[in-house]
Amino acid sequence: MIKYHIDSPGTGLEEFKQAFAVGGWAISERGPVTVRIAIDGEIVAERLADTRREDVGAAFPQYVGSQNSGFKVELSVNNLQSAEHLLEFSFKDEQGNEAYEVRKFRVGPGDLDYHKYYVSEKEAEYGDLAGLSPCDMQFCIEFTDESSLARTMAALEAAGYSRQDVVIFGRHGGVEAIRELLFLQGKVVPMLADSVVAALRQLDAGRWVTLLRGGELIDRMFGQQLAVSNQMEGADGLVFDHDHYRDDGLHLDPLFKPAWSYRLYLAKDYVAGAYCAHVTALLKAIGKCGALSSVDCWRYELLLKMHEVGASIASLQQVLLSKPQGTRAVVDGQLGFIECVQAHLIRLGVSADVIDLGDGNRRVVRHLVVRPKVSIIVPTTGKMKYVKPCVDSLLNCTDYDNFELIFIDNGRGENRDGISYIESKGIRVIERFEPFNWSKLNNDGVALSDGELLLFLNDDIEAFDSSWLTELVSQVSQNDVAAAGAMLIYPHGDIQHAGVFLVDHGGGARHWLQFLNPEGRLHLDYQKVVREVTATTGACLLIKRKVLQELGGFDEALPVVGNDVDVCLKIRKAGHHILWSPDCKLIHHESVSRKHVEYVEDERRMWDRWSDWYLAGDPFYNKNLSLHRTDCALRPPRKRKAMHVHKDENRGINLIGYIKAEMGVGEGARGVVRALETTSVCCQIINYEEGNPARMGDSSFSHLVTDKAEYPINVWHINADWLGQVMSKVPNVDISRSYNIAFWAWELPEFPLEWCGSIDLVDEIWVPSEFVAGAIRNRTNKPVSVFPHPVTKNPIAYLNRKYFNLPDSCCVFLTAYDVNSVRQRKNPEGAIEAFLQAFEADDHSVLLLVKINSANPDEIQYMQAKIGGRKNIRLMTNTLDRIEMDSLMNSVDCFVSLHRSEGFGLAIAEAMVLGKPVLTTAWSGNVDFVGDAYPFAVNYALTKLSETYGPYKKGQCWAEPDVIHAAQLMQKVASDRTWATEVAMNEKSRVSHLLSPENIGKLMEKQLLEIESVYSII
Repeated sequence: MIKYHIDSPGTGLEEFKQAFAVGGWAISERGPVTVRIAIDGEIVAERLADTRREDVGAAFPQYVGSQNSGFKVELSVNNLQSAEHLLEFSFKDEQGNEAYEVRKFRVGPGDLDYHKYYVSEKEAEYGDLAGLSPCDMQFCIEFTDESSLARTMAALEAAGYSRQDVVIFGRHGGVEAIRELLFLQGKVVPMLADSVVAALRQLDAGRWVTLLRGGELIDRMFGQQLAVSNQMEGADGLVFDHDHYRDDGLHLDPLFKPAWSYRLYLAKDYVAGAYCAHVTALLKAIGKCGALSSVDCWRYELLLKMHEVGASIASLQQVLLSKPQGTRAVVDGQLGFIECVQAHLIRLGVSADVIDLGDGNRRVVRHLVVRPKVSIIVPTTGKMKYVKPCVDSLLNCTDYDNFELIFIDNGRGENRDGISYIESKGIRVIERFEPFNWSKLNNDGVALSDGELLLFLNDDIEAFDSSWLTELVSQVSQNDVAAAGAMLIYPHGDIQHAGVFLVDHGGGARHWLQFLNPEGRLHLDYQKVVREVTATTGACLLIKRKVLQELGGFDEALPVVGNDVDVCLKIRKAGHHILWSPDCKLIHHESVSRKHVEYVEDERRMWDRWSDWYLAGDPFYNKNLSLHRTDCALRPPRKRKAMHVHKDENRGINLIGYIKAEMGVGEGARGVVRALETTSVCCQIINYEEGNPARMGDSSFSHLVTDKAEYPINVWHINADWLGQVMSKVPNVDISRSYNIAFWAWELPEFPLEWCGSIDLVDEIWVPSEFVAGAIRNRTNKPVSVFPHPVTKNPIAYLNRKYFNLPDSCCVFLTAYDVNSVRQRKNPEGAIEAFLQAFEADDHSVLLLVKINSANPDEIQYMQAKIGGRKNIRLMTNTLDRIEMDSLMNSVDCFVSLHRSEGFGLAIAEAMVLGKPVLTTAWSGNVDFVGDAYPFAVNYALTKLSETYGPYKKGQCWAEPDVIHAAQLMQKVASDRTWATEVAMNEKSRVSHLLSPENIGKLMEKQLLEIESVYSII
């Protein structure tokens, strides 16, 4: 029997925004216990419960080894959505006994969540757009202030546009101030105007224009993304997504928008000015609808007038614009939105009131000129529990007076009391003693009714607001609207239905916002405003009789589910609109009549009929949102896109390694995959984590992870001291019949004798540098090949110094190390000592930042003592993810690595590829790519280790960097940063090519082909 306890997290629903610790203990009479931890079904850690627990040993002395029964692991939340998740623990002893427990936790929204998504998406998009030219575009910019205009203009130029394509307008005589400002800056002065209308008239009427306010930034690939989308063809305007940016470079608060939705636009400015339009269409709108009435919501009014004159408005669901943080839609009543909508409706001849709902939301209450008859058709089984509140509320809580009620009795003789109650109220009841078929029951009701409008209602609906039917009728009274649906809520108040959106799985459709609180802050306040939808539930569906008859009624081949979505899709296909209104609110006791009915066949028919629509995506549901949730949460970032290279499915490798580890050995394994992506060789991954203390938060290649080796070549990216143990534990890998390659790094000239047994386990060895190759070749005659780690850095939306609280003006040096990589080898003390010699304590023109990974209290205390209270030296001990670490490296002036030895020097290579000068010891693995003539190379002297540090034994030798030389180089960099940057940028191109995935991939592919020719195994 297994006994265990989970110390953390607790049994309550804890929320985490960063990595969190999971720990506890487990014991068994049958020996050691293995702990496996999974999040939402995906295994994230597997450990032996073997760390010291004196308390458990004292409590359970009868269990052998109970004093060594603890486990603790840090779990990353980097790739988890801000939502509730399952944390699953399984415990198994050596005899196969098992125990299991599940806890829940919640990931809170972190500042980086969207930024990481943004970077991931942009990396994928930019890769597809490389080499393309931007589309033709003009820009009309409202001047706000000098610095905002400068940012906007810089973004236009970075996107490949010229100042000749720009017109700037200002108010209150601001034109001359703008002209003087630009002239003094020595810049080409764009066209200037004193109003937006005057600005538009200066533009080329045959071209498109994007309307901007100062401070707004178009995407670097703005024009290319518009060009490849083809959305501008045949359209007069194009709406796109936007987000916001902070001064520290962080992207946040995206607005992911539906396809053009006129009713939603009336209800709120969801576009927020993020659109472009054909100049002719804009001028036509102004000419026919009159001059702009508001100077503050001019972009809103222009787009509304374009719709008014019949302009075609398309949508592109990509973030192409970023606004300064704090920019939001101005509140109704303050800056003329309500007046703008009222004037628009008056011009259209629509009698309506426009009500301010606050927070930028509006309600348009249309006055009914005529009150058409509504036939309310209610299929029922007659259960008194439901029909009584339904009937009573319809009769007593409906202020619309022109309707008839028809109940279709499908109870087949049961529940006579309910049917009698309906009849006692003078309501017409039609008996249908036949198997349940919702479509046929409603079609029969239609045939027996005479209303101009048909309302299909479930018998488990309950009204509580008397205006519910008036609201539905007013929405369907619009000429281009064929149907409307209601806000349905559960008896406890949460949303059951707020419209239907299409998905690419399951039944092909889901309810918007289901199970959410209608009073909460939901996506675009969708629960508060009238909007177009693709479909709405048949539990409350109002349709024009003429339209339904033209469509042939409900499809009786769909007796249970899909019939409502089917008719809605037919309505949409015929060119009509369907609206959903929150102002018709009803209680729904959901699915009372069909809880035990099988409907697989209905779903199959729907997929046969509408699969193209399901797979294309719902136009009103933004493609950046998750199809597996109802709350409009971000979807997971796109899987890493493989290179456009033909793959030979018969040729490949199985990579076994720490593919998720956020440390050098993990990055090295991912480098192998990146290199092979550029070749014809396939790569599948078997992830291994046991014994590695690093965070397992990098999911770059999770889509390639499998549990079975399919190819005859194994590449073991596991260090030599662990290889034998890992080989014995990894299942489904046929070692004896495979060609086995070890990928090892080692940091000293002599490879440890005690590890040489691992050499016998493999056929050949790959290493990242000639330095490592020399150490291993001295121990074996087996093939040893050098494949440097590929390094690529794409500076998309890097965070800047403000994010890290670094001063803008001073020269910042960075040194970084991981406690698990042995501090004595990494030698951060050398960087500190050199800095102390180079600069005075009160010199605040310079700063040394010491970044410690896997920091513990003892390590922090030790390093603080080394710093000695210097204000211009800082420790950074918080955990950074990949984007943050790359951004930190990109934001400093110089990276410092006064290491005593490196097997490769990945951080050095990354800094050089980012174009940073690197003060680095001129010895060991980094020499391969740093080169002999590198001007920032630091002199050294070889010394013998006087004691053993981890795996580095006393008596071996490593380098002692010349701290005085390093201090001199620091002074040179600080005194002439321009020179240092120029040198570093020259080195960047050389190292980027040398260490490119394409270059390394060619070498690997050649080696694998040689293995094939010699051993005939691929």
